[in-house]
Amino acid sequence: MKIKLVDIVLGLVVVGVVAVMAGGAIRELRVRLANPVWAETEGVMLASSLEKKRNKYNADDYTLNVEYTYQVAGETFTSTRLSFAGGVEIDGPSAEMEALRSSTFAVGQTVTVYYAPTQPRYSALFAHSTVGRLLGMIAMSFAILGLFGCYFLYRLFRG
Repeated sequence: MKIKLVDIVLGLVVVGVVAVMAGGAIRELRVRLANPVWAETEGVMLASSLEKKRNKYNADDYTLNVEYTYQVAGETFTSTRLSFAGGVEIDGPSAEMEALRSSTFAVGQTVTVYYAPTQPRYSALFAHSTVGRLLGMIAMSFAILGLFGCYFLYRLFRG
């Protein structure tokens, strides 16, 4: 059986998506494993906001967006990362979320910034481990690639 152009295009798209997912997760995992203990420094909040979205259950989800600056060895860095797990989605009334944002992450407020000693541009305001999540993303990337491989082989050899 001939391979159709649509199969090739679909294959390239899947491989590209998997490469981006796995590449990002592997890069983050390497930084995390190379820096088992994160250093701390003081930073200053430049911006913070709550973003409201509707989830698939038609309920409100709030994502806290931040921007802060900090210095390491005389070099200034700016980051938007709240946690090493990525964004933080919070369920709850908007008044409570706004109180949290304005009290903890108000513009101009001093905050503790956790950063990777070997690569200070990697930082977050919450320093919890995400090794399990990163390994999960890598595994999911290869699972998607495997499923596509099965689909591709089925299309190739069906008679």
